[in-house]
Amino acid sequence: MEEDEVSIAMDGDIADMCAKLNLTENKDEAINLEDVIDDEIEQKADLSLVGKLLTKKPYNLNHMKNAFTSAWRLAKGFYIKEIGDNLFVCEFKSKNDRARILKDGPWHFDKQLIIFEPLCGNLQLGDVGLELSPCWMRIYNLPLNCRGKAAVMKIGGKVGRIVEWTDEDMANWGRYGRVMIDVTKPIFRGTKIINPLGENCWVSFKYEKIQNYCYWCGMLDHTVADCEVKPEETEVED
Repeated sequence: MEEDEVSIAMDGDIADMCAKLNLTENKDEAINLEDVIDDEIEQKADLSLVGKLLTKKPYNLNHMKNAFTSAWRLAKGFYIKEIGDNLFVCEFKSKNDRARILKDGPWHFDKQLIIFEPLCGNLQLGDVGLELSPCWMRIYNLPLNCRGKAAVMKIGGKVGRIVEWTDEDMANWGRYGRVMIDVTKPIFRGTKIINPLGENCWVSFKYEKIQNYCYWCGMLDHTVADCEVKPEETEVED
């Protein structure tokens, strides 16, 4: 074996040894952060909501803040800060303001849905889900004798988790339910039912405060003009 070949072989052996060498013996030892919690951040978290704008397009956070300021009309104001891709935090001056904004949703910016959830100080950005949004749903063509709470909740359960139901008087023939819809799935336009006569029927849904969604695939994060699964030859009109 030539001298150069011996040198190359030795270099290879050294590389293998380095790869196997444990440079940090305590690399698996966890660092305990229980004694370094920032109390100020904890207090801010109790006054904040984490939000996500359902869009695939870039947006301007300052324009969003101006839209919120106009829509919310909070006497004490609020702060907003971007914390990740399409993720931001809104910090309020009072818990009552935070509760009202959360209750009065869903909210929109540029006609795209925004999901809000209470912010937890222990939150890690990699764990942010923001997959559920509250929405009032109205059921059309529902049989008159199936407009009670039981029927509305049974049908609404196909769309999402029922969180509220309108206790309307019989003159209004109740057919509303507030549901938590999963924004990672296509929105339901309606469903088949079997009416009390045993006949197959179709009932359609209308969602209040849902402005933009794709009429082709049903997803909420884009419109039909930007749909990636729509055939290219399909003509789209405004």
